[in-house]
Amino acid sequence: MKRSQVTEIYSDWFDSLEEVETPEKYLECLPAGSAGRKLVELWLASDSSTGDASDKATLDQTTPDPNYVMSLWYFLGRLLAGLNCCADDLIVRGQQRIEATEAILKFKGILEAASPGRWKDPRALEKFAPLLIQAGGAITSNLRELRSLKLASECISKKHPAGHELLLKCFTSKAERLAERTESNAQEYEHQLREVKSDPGLSATLPSELREIDVAGVEEAAREESKVLYRKLFDIAHAEMLIAFDSTDEARKILKPYLEGDGDPEEE
Repeated sequence: MKRSQVTEIYSDWFDSLEEVETPEKYLECLPAGSAGRKLVELWLASDSSTGDASDKATLDQTTPDPNYVMSLWYFLGRLLAGLNCCADDLIVRGQQRIEATEAILKFKGILEAASPGRWKDPRALEKFAPLLIQAGGAITSNLRELRSLKLASECISKKHPAGHELLLKCFTSKAERLAERTESNAQEYEHQLREVKSDPGLSATLPSELREIDVAGVEEAAREESKVLYRKLFDIAHAEMLIAFDSTDEARKILKPYLEGDGDPEEE
């Protein structure tokens, strides 16, 4: 989408808002059944100047504090946006990694097709080993980051929107497809590594960095990384909500570790 298109959309929106004179009129602009309409209705009900004292007393007992409701709505919206932006970035990085990895893992077949037996030539392996190390690192990174995203998303959905999934289906499906491609490449990587190590003349010359995927290590690292990711997404969404509701000083305290590059705050 071009920037001019976005500007036009905002312009049309503000044109319509300029015609709105009261909250009731604004309510009419919101889609029926939407969360925004329901929250505005709640706000209007709690802020109504009409009705006698008994009506207002009943409202006070049955209607949640609108500030709490609106701030929670805003917080969850920012949390949703943060999680999905994070997923989008991770998937783009992961796809770039896996495309490079697939090209590297095809190199063995190209060598064998061009010159049978050359695959096990020490000189060819000396040049190929660094690429194979790169492929193993890319596979490990993908496995760790995708697992971390899944765990963080599950944690967010469990703790905040009453069990509802906040990660959009398009990113869920993309992450699943990327995980399948990564697993397939991991199997091919392990196959090529076993083949090289099976030759006594070659295995002795292999770099120490050329090793099997540490599945248990990936899982452990992913669990720790998911806690950091969850904490960061939560803190940023919380801070954005505080800024929106005029609590900038409190938001600054939350964001300080991230803005100064001091790392993430301690976990709760």
